Formats: sequence, structure tokens, C-alpha cells
Amino acid sequence: MTGFSKSRYVIVYMLAVAALMAASLVVPIPSGLPTVLPCMLASMIEGQKIAKATGQPIAKPDAWRIARVQTALVIAVNLCMMAAFFGVLSEVLSIVPIWFFIMIFAILMVIVFLANRFFLTMGANAVLKAEARSTK
Repeated sequence: MTGFSKSRYVIVYMLAVAALMAASLVVPIPSGLPTVLPCMLASMIEGQKIAKATGQPIAKPDAWRIARVQTALVIAVNLCMMAAFFGVLSEVLSIVPIWFFIMIFAILMVIVFLANRFFLTMGANAVLKAEARSTK
């Protein structure tokens, strides 16, 4: 996992979340975008950094392993944000059953996991293709 940085992933993820929150004050944001865009952006950047560090594509087992770590980071960040907004969350939980909330959260984390995996290798492959073109 040469080149992978947990802190860089979290920083990029949080910056993307903050940018989406700011943008939502000005323009309407599609409902699925805040789930996918931050992890997509952070994962692509990580893939690019890994490819630059190693000079080769990410092996499939490593890509799955990194995607699991990235998803665990997203879960941790989201749990911290839920704790920060506990007042609002407690009102939501008074209306929505907890099992439904957990089920939706789990489904979203599966989507995040698959997006992390896909965009990690996409970012790495894009850098490697660009470097191959520049050397010709």
C-alpha cells in the first residue's frame, strides 16, 4: 500500500463534503451526490498518488484492501458528524425507526465501498496512461 495516506483521504473527503454543503446553499444538489462525490474524489486522488509512487497499477487484492480502509474512514467520519449533530439526529430517530436508519446507512456504505474501489483504480490507471503518453 505504498503511497496510500489515510489522512490525505480524510482531508479530501471532508473538503468535498464542505464544498457540497456550501454549494447546496446556492444551488440544489441532487440527493445522491453527497454520498458518492466525496469518496469518489478522495479515492481518485489516492489512486493517482499510489500510481505516482509505485509506477504501476494497483493490484486487485491491494485495491480491495485499500477500499475497505477508505470505507472504514468514511464510516468513522460519518459517525463523528452524527455525534456532532446529535440533536437533529435524535429528532430524526424519533420519527424513523432505528433499524430503518441502520439499514439505509449500511446500504450507503456498500455504495461508498464500491465507489472507493472503482475510482481508486480509475485514478491510478489515468495517471499511468498519462505518463505513458507523455513519454512517447
